Amino acid sequence: MEENNEHEIVPPVCVAVDVQNDFIAGSLGSEWAAEVAPNIVDFCRKAMELYNARLICTKDTHGINYMDTREGKVLPVSHCIGGSEGWKLYEGMDSPRAYDVEKYTFMSDPQEMGRALQDRLGLSGCDVFHHKGNVFVYGFCTSICVVANALLLRGLMPEANIMVVADLCADIDGESHAAALRVMANNHIPSVSADEALEMLREQDAAGGELS
Repeated sequence: MEENNEHEIVPPVCVAVDVQNDFIAGSLGSEWAAEVAPNIVDFCRKAMELYNARLICTKDTHGINYMDTREGKVLPVSHCIGGSEGWKLYEGMDSPRAYDVEKYTFMSDPQEMGRALQDRLGLSGCDVFHHKGNVFVYGFCTSICVVANALLLRGLMPEANIMVVADLCADIDGESHAAALRVMANNHIPSVSADEALEMLREQDAAGGELS
């Protein structure tokens, strides 16, 4: 398969990581996440409605035996049990235009994420690998599932312009958040603000969807 040609129309992708009730106001919720969550909904809405961005939502998903798993023994706080209220996406995140990826640990299954990218972009697996478009990653928590999935995306899309929208993330604490942003920067995933991301989308849309 051929690589994306220069100036090809390339739709942007938004990957919202674990924007679920349990990480906002539930068993692992925080004031930080509760403050950020409405801004994530607003960003997703603008990105999709104004700039035709393709949305992928990951969903942390555990069984009722969570406390018996390795993660449950290290983090003994039951959360995101499949089908529960805490497992559901935050109000406003459900969209018929989104592709939901259930994941059973910090990082999404590479094949599942690959299928999501192929579906949202209308590309083959090979073309996803060569995709050069903008990809915006954000959600909860920066130093755990956001960084894990950002690095997965870097492996699946080595040519893509992947960015983490730092002010649409929340973490355990500020130190962990900053450390995760540094790890992502070291892997060529720079930080941008939501305003900067929307401006990039606006500029690309004004250019007819082309990337230079």
